[in-house]
Order: sequence, then C-alpha cells, then structure tokens
Amino acid sequence: MSYYSEENIICNCLDISEHEIVFCVKHQDGKTVKDITKRTGAGSSCGSCLAELEEILVRETDKMKKTKA
Repeated sequence: MSYYSEENIICNCLDISEHEIVFCVKHQDGKTVKDITKRTGAGSSCGSCLAELEEILVRETDKMKKTKA
C-alpha cells in the first residue's frame, strides 16, 4: 500500500508534492499527464518526473475505479 504525503516531492523543479498531484487527479479532473501538467505545472520544466506522474495517475485512477465498483 502506498501512502503519499506533502513532503514527497515529485517535481523537484517546481517543488510539487505527490499530495498536489493526487488532489489534481481526484478533484481537478486530471485525467491525463498533460492535464496534471497544465493544472499543477509538474513536468513542465525538465520533464524528468513525467514517468512518475503517469504512475501516480494510473494508481489513483485504478483506486477510483475500484471504489466506484
């Protein structure tokens, strides 16, 4: 089981936490990595966190699907 915290920084360039990414996916209609980047800025500088953004997106989307089922 993965737990996220505000201290777990995903985008080092812009200091964006995993908490902010998860919030975007759950509450700001972040359905793609592009959506997350547009809403949070994560991945828009050097791009090294894009793979991790995808992992978080898939994980949280799967969780939401299981909750609705």
